[in-house]
Amino acid sequence: MVRGLDSVIRAVVFDLDDTLISEREYVRSGFGAVGDVLARRYDFESSALAEELNALFDAGEKQVFNRLLERHHVDYEPRDIDELVAIYRRHEPNVVPFGDAIVCVRALKARGINIGIITDGYVDSQAAKMRVVEPLIPVDCVILTETLGRGYWKPHPRAFEEMANHFDISIREIMYIGDNPAKDFLIGSTHGVTTVRISRPQSVYSGVPYLEGVKEHHFIESLTEVIDLVDKANRQASLALSPGD
Repeated sequence: MVRGLDSVIRAVVFDLDDTLISEREYVRSGFGAVGDVLARRYDFESSALAEELNALFDAGEKQVFNRLLERHHVDYEPRDIDELVAIYRRHEPNVVPFGDAIVCVRALKARGINIGIITDGYVDSQAAKMRVVEPLIPVDCVILTETLGRGYWKPHPRAFEEMANHFDISIREIMYIGDNPAKDFLIGSTHGVTTVRISRPQSVYSGVPYLEGVKEHHFIESLTEVIDLVDKANRQASLALSPGD
């Protein structure tokens, strides 16, 4: 199924991480929260611990909390790591939405476009991020796919179908903005959603291959470009639907 030329865009739906907010800034914020806890517990220096965690993460290390404790010769049990993971996921993020995200969404709202967010990830983490986003970005509908079940994470279409039902529109009238080639753009091939890839510096998915080779319909470097994409799509749809001479 492909998007028809006569399909208007009635809803713009965004991914969250590295689309509306920086995933790396969220990671840094979480490591800061963990560093604070460990500093109080073991009399270490908090910012130094956070920087060590960031360095481990940037180096591609797995189990960064284990690695950090081992570096400092701290004995630990599996439950200690579970506690640190919970602190990381539940902390209140020290992040703000990208400036172009705020400009884009406000301009779309002024045009009467519905705004949604579909995001994978652990509920605690994603809900905490939304508490940062929503005061600055007006959102009409948020779907945390984890609440549907892990099997419904993207690229499964259920969240998009529920979004369309919420707005009482066709799924073909959705434009979706994401950054992860491994899961964000297949919906454009299977269900006619117009897909847009936002490329940001230091995106954690910059080198990821496309799922089934399916690429986005549009490639952008700033969300402000979405405004023109929507305007153009809706002008073309209006012309296609106009009666002939």
